[in-house]
Amino acid sequence: MTMLAAVAIALVFPAVLPKVIKILGEAHLSLERKVALEAARKAARQKTDFMAMMSHELRTPLNSIVGFCSLIEDQHYGPVTEEQRIALVRIKDSSSHLVKLVRQILDYNGQERADWEEVELVTFCKTVLAMFDPLLGKYTVCLEVELPEVPYQVWTDTKKLRQVITNLLQNAFKFTEHGSVGFRVSCVDGLVSIEVSDTGIGISKENLAKIFDPFWQVDRRNMRAEAGAGLGLSITQRFVEILQGDIKAQSVLGKGTKFTVLLPQAPDKA
Repeated sequence: MTMLAAVAIALVFPAVLPKVIKILGEAHLSLERKVALEAARKAARQKTDFMAMMSHELRTPLNSIVGFCSLIEDQHYGPVTEEQRIALVRIKDSSSHLVKLVRQILDYNGQERADWEEVELVTFCKTVLAMFDPLLGKYTVCLEVELPEVPYQVWTDTKKLRQVITNLLQNAFKFTEHGSVGFRVSCVDGLVSIEVSDTGIGISKENLAKIFDPFWQVDRRNMRAEAGAGLGLSITQRFVEILQGDIKAQSVLGKGTKFTVLLPQAPDKA
């Protein structure tokens, strides 16, 4: 029914006026929703385009700075004094840190869908864990690993799952001075459980509810952990949700923290 027809009927049959008013109101709300939805889609497209442009405009020069610092440090342009080498290391470290922050911000505002593929979980986890071998020699922390004894096929977005595991392990090492970091994977009844635990500083009860908030950070005074953008756990939670899973945290201040990620073995890939 068009709006003009509804008005005409109301004029001829006054008794139906309340119903006509209701129909016109619903039509108006429907139009408002349609306009709002289209505006949201347009904003999402603009955000995606903007983030793609930022990815190129920020990462490219930053990576160039790191690359040229390495060339100078390796004396490709002539001898380098010890004082110059120290300055180059500081420039390179600062630039690398900025690249990391940019990557986190881009990840936080990035892709909202999963690129599903089938992967063997045990082999995949071993590949991710291999990246942390250097940390085991750097810190007085041991890594305790428990993986399924048999191969286990799952459907996932390997890039996002790798980032989830990496973020959780990096946090565990970052906030654990002594003791251990645990990584345990189990597969039961079509669910994959990934646990990352540590014997670090822990999180207070009042702060535990904030840890997934964007840009929230713990107080790092008197700690060796470097500051970040405060997006690591927010990105982790978002990626877990995209993978159709759930993440929970348990912690005792001064004793340690445990994160548990639950993912479906066969998610809905529609």
